[in-house]
Amino acid sequence: MQITATFDTYEEMMDFAAKLQKEEKAEKKETEHPVSDKASSVIPDAQPAPAGAGSVAPLQAPVTQPVQTPTAQPVQTSAPSYTLDSLSVAAMTLMDRGMQQQLQQLLAGYGVASLPELPKEQYGAFATALRGMGAQI
Repeated sequence: MQITATFDTYEEMMDFAAKLQKEEKAEKKETEHPVSDKASSVIPDAQPAPAGAGSVAPLQAPVTQPVQTPTAQPVQTSAPSYTLDSLSVAAMTLMDRGMQQQLQQLLAGYGVASLPELPKEQYGAFATALRGMGAQI
C-alpha cells in the first residue's frame, strides 16, 4: 500500500508530521501497561555515591529515536489527456495482435468508422476501452 501526500508549504508538512507523531504517541500510551509507583522509583544501574563524597552519581539521559517525517510525493489531480497519436499507437498494438474486428466494433460503438472521426471529448473513454482490450496507454 502506498499513501501519497502533497503539501504547499514546509510549515504545512511539519504540522502534518506533528499530528502524526501526536497520534502515534497516543496509540503507544494506550498499549503500554502502567507501572506501579514503587517500581518506577527504582532506578536500575544507578551507582551510589562513594561514602563521604556528598554528591549524587549522574544519571544518563534516555536515548531517543530520530523522528521520521513522511516524504511528499506529487499527487495526480487531473485526468490524463490523450491525443489522436497516442490513441492510434495503442490501437495499432491491438491490430498487430489480430484484433481488427474488435477495434472496428469499438469504433462503431462510438458512432464513428475511423479513429480520426472520434470527437476529442470521447478520447478518455476510448482510451479506457482500449486498456480494457489489453492496450498499454
